[in-house]
Amino acid sequence: HTRYEHDERQFNWKAFASRVTWLTVVISTTVLALMFYPRMPDYNVCNREFEWESILHSIMGLEPKVEYQVLISVINENRFGFVLESGTADIYHNSTLVGKWELDKPWEAKAGSITDKIAAINIKPGFAEGIALWKDFSRNELIFRINATITGSITWGRHKIYRISSSTPDVEFLVGAEYDRGLCKCTEYLTPT
Repeated sequence: HTRYEHDERQFNWKAFASRVTWLTVVISTTVLALMFYPRMPDYNVCNREFEWESILHSIMGLEPKVEYQVLISVINENRFGFVLESGTADIYHNSTLVGKWELDKPWEAKAGSITDKIAAINIKPGFAEGIALWKDFSRNELIFRINATITGSITWGRHKIYRISSSTPDVEFLVGAEYDRGLCKCTEYLTPT
């Protein structure tokens, strides 16, 4: 072998090693980015349909006021946890404020888990709006518009690594509709017997 051929092989080996290193870095970065790319947590409202009817019956009183416990199941498919530190929601019917929700204590959605949360909702519609709620419900047309604001932190183990705030304006919720219940332990809508 001549010295030139020996140098050419060494040069090609360095180029090959460099290309393999860069390819490994690109593939590793892509895999890690896909593994850790944030996904929006999904949720299901797990209360049974018929409970709404008993609530709306109580609204028909002279001073309607209902405190209702809504069971929500949340799935956090991310590799990071989330701690909800504060949250509020205003509940409207036909542009009239009829209810409120406020987070009473911090709540954690651990990484890769399904977590249940009971949200206490206060509905105080007033007499005339209570009748309007009942009429819409009896026609299966009761729609609440929910405006919510939340603040929390993304966590890695016990460490808070990023603070986040978000607002969800005008989310429509049709009372009595059969929404997805795949995250709930009880996956069927039950009716009283």
